[in-house]
Amino acid sequence: SQSRYAAIFSPDRQTLASCADDETIKIWDIAKGEIIQTLEDTTHEYHGGIWSIAFSPDGKAIASCSWDTTIKVWDLLSGKLRWEFIGHSARVLSFAISPDGRTLVSGSLDTRIMVWDLQTGQKIHTLEGHWGWVKALLISRDGKTLISASYKEIRIWSLKTGKLIQVLNGHVNLINAIALSRDGQTLISGGEDRCIHVWQVP
Repeated sequence: SQSRYAAIFSPDRQTLASCADDETIKIWDIAKGEIIQTLEDTTHEYHGGIWSIAFSPDGKAIASCSWDTTIKVWDLLSGKLRWEFIGHSARVLSFAISPDGRTLVSGSLDTRIMVWDLQTGQKIHTLEGHWGWVKALLISRDGKTLISASYKEIRIWSLKTGKLIQVLNGHVNLINAIALSRDGQTLISGGEDRCIHVWQVP
């Protein structure tokens, strides 16, 4: 039987996207409860389904990760693949799109973070320093700051320059999730050590 890995609302809340182990992304009309578009991906080297998706802020594109080393970006108007980002040497675990829709950031089992230009399809930065899986990523609402979470530590980077700003230590195991307050002043993290930490960030 089919397993759905994730489902997310579009920015305008009119549609829902879901991804599954049948290597498809389905776009649903929420009001009608009907599938209005299906994106099918049969090009991944390892066929394990699409497990994570994210809409662009304007709702015109959707990014996906599968059980291989790539990230793909789809144009929802045409239903065609816009970009395929290749560069990680291991499975991609996390990704985030900047609020202006110009940048995508990916984190991997290979411990690296890559920053990609969604306008040109080119890689902008490779960020190194984590010594564990990069399990969670987020970009601040002003688009200036990237926050990444890995084994035991959180790193805060300048998204524009790729330079490291600060390292937060406190967890004793893998950090699975991070969230930032609307004003960007407070960061919350949760990990496999069964702890939730609240941080004051610059």
